[in-house]
Amino acid sequence: MIRRNIEFPYVHDLTRLLSLLEEAGETIPDEVRKAEELTPFALITRYPGLARPVTESEYRETVEIAEAVVLWAGDHL
Repeated sequence: MIRRNIEFPYVHDLTRLLSLLEEAGETIPDEVRKAEELTPFALITRYPGLARPVTESEYRETVEIAEAVVLWAGDHL
């Protein structure tokens, strides 16, 4: 967002953040688009006990998504 001079909104909504990047002309790969699935975890990690525990399967999938995002972002630095 900095590289594209986009004002960064202070939100944890990854769908919104990815949409802002797309509106600015950034192509979002499918594996990075999956980051939208991580938004609910912002609540879970900030307020433990309000949601059910994360399963092993969810954990593995979210780590895989996060790693894809980090690699993609690193390529844009």
